[in-house]
Amino acid sequence: MIPDSEDSASFDLLPIWRKLAEERGWALAQYWLGGHYFMGDGVEQDYEEAVRWWTLSAEQGDEFSARELGDCYLYGTGVNRDLPQAYAWLWLSVAVRDMHGGRDAFKECEKLMSAEEISEAKVKIQRLKPKFSI
Repeated sequence: MIPDSEDSASFDLLPIWRKLAEERGWALAQYWLGGHYFMGDGVEQDYEEAVRWWTLSAEQGDEFSARELGDCYLYGTGVNRDLPQAYAWLWLSVAVRDMHGGRDAFKECEKLMSAEEISEAKVKIQRLKPKFSI
């Protein structure tokens, strides 16, 4: 869940989230910080910065960040469109828990891909899979 811009408490906690994300590498804080950058809540909107934080979090096995990254790579938001990356992140997020239409996004992505791209994505999945609770 991306932080709600109406939630003033999340703005008050932004410095704490940043400290936990930067100094401790805490995946949940990285996820929330990515959400703030994506929405422009308490910081200047910056999709590339959102992707950076979500990547750090997802590489630790956070399925929520993986779901957000899947959409970013599928639609080219903050990154160049990359269907194998989108497929891999969406697959991982759906494998842990199907949320926020993840399965639909995964199927949409899969329809756009060649067999070669799907093979490339499966290699990425195997590299990242050990970090997720699957």
